[in-house]
Amino acid sequence: MTREKTVYVHIGIGRSGTTSLQNALYGARDRLFECGYYYPATGLEGTAHHRLAPIYHNTSTENLQLIYEELINELNSIDFGNVIISSEYFSFLSPDMVRCFISELEEFFSLKVIFYARKQGALFQSSYLQRICYNRYNKKFEKFVTDHLTAFDYSLRLKPWLESGVDVNAVCRLYDVPSVRSNVVADFISVIGAPEVVVGSISLNERAKSSLNFRLAELARLIASSSANDDEYSKLISELFKVSECLPSNEPLSLFDEQTKAIVEGYHKNRNAEFANMFLPESHRDLLTVF
Repeated sequence: MTREKTVYVHIGIGRSGTTSLQNALYGARDRLFECGYYYPATGLEGTAHHRLAPIYHNTSTENLQLIYEELINELNSIDFGNVIISSEYFSFLSPDMVRCFISELEEFFSLKVIFYARKQGALFQSSYLQRICYNRYNKKFEKFVTDHLTAFDYSLRLKPWLESGVDVNAVCRLYDVPSVRSNVVADFISVIGAPEVVVGSISLNERAKSSLNFRLAELARLIASSSANDDEYSKLISELFKVSECLPSNEPLSLFDEQTKAIVEGYHKNRNAEFANMFLPESHRDLLTVF
């Protein structure tokens, strides 16, 4: 059967402009629709499709099946050529959950996965600061790195999609390329082949989850470990962000000691080279370093 419609599944990785991109796509969904691209309502949590990517489940549930059925019904009711679905949670789905999601779409649509990689050093630090502020994580940075060492192995993040048994086309981009980092929305629009005019209708100014300045990381961690209730914690973190805005910008690798840096470099250096050679444009392959 010929599948004329394409579903672009943006799977992250998180902390590579994902929230800004999702806010932009959601805000411009009417303009996108006029150009033949549809950003579905089913599965939205805020502006992202997190309800379609249940990272804490290893098997499907009745409720999830109902959500997937609702998605298919929504897509079949609209006259369009392309669909955009976005959640960084997709990159951490178990293989069974990836197959569950894909199986609902493969009969009707061609699938294209879009993934943004980023240097792991900056990604570990940014993810740690986010986890402290928004999830009340209270472990030290070194513990976070060792516990999540393989989380940012990009080949592992793509593996469930490429080994799903379905013909999935993966497009990988490097967030550290200056032209991408400065305007990830425009880069994504070019990847999916939408007209450039769409970019003009998208606001790039919203950043829902900015990073705390690294100089305040230990104070934030101590607050996370304190007896403050959730409301008190949120207020204290909000005050920290006000202080953070007055400090110099984050410096690369500022939370890393030499031992932790060596651990990350030792694991990811060769893995990055393999990933880059397989998925990145030749001109960008040497740019995917760990630090």
